[in-house]
Amino acid sequence: MTLEEELDTLQCGFEELKKGMEILAERLTQIREEMGKESMQKNTTTEKIKWAKIATSCVGTEYGHVPGHSYSDVEVKIEQLGKQLRLKMYHLWGQNQGHDEENGRSEIVCLDTELNNLVKQAEDRGRAVEMPEAYMIQALTQAQADAFDVLANQD
Repeated sequence: MTLEEELDTLQCGFEELKKGMEILAERLTQIREEMGKESMQKNTTTEKIKWAKIATSCVGTEYGHVPGHSYSDVEVKIEQLGKQLRLKMYHLWGQNQGHDEENGRSEIVCLDTELNNLVKQAEDRGRAVEMPEAYMIQALTQAQADAFDVLANQD
């Protein structure tokens, strides 16, 4: 094989190699773009955060859910996520005509890292939205005591 023939063979091989590299570069760019889109989709997708329920309490009208009676209930839920605590308090009222007919509801939510501060916030906000105070205090203190036990056992 002459030097010219050898040079032509090498040049053809080089051209094929160059085309292969271009194809690989294009595919690499496509993969990077796809990965970027997936990453952006993961970052923009909001997954519901799982709070752990640590205490619940419900206090209300005696015989309120019996047909022919009116009811007024205050329900408290205390949840935890890491060091953060969340308290949700609901006041539900209505009547029972063979089944509960809810006439109204109010809800407050409080966040804090300290249980006592959380309960104090809930008391203040519950009063502000005119929740029945006796039921509110009973439900809060029961939930607070239960949550305290759970939190004490975590340490």
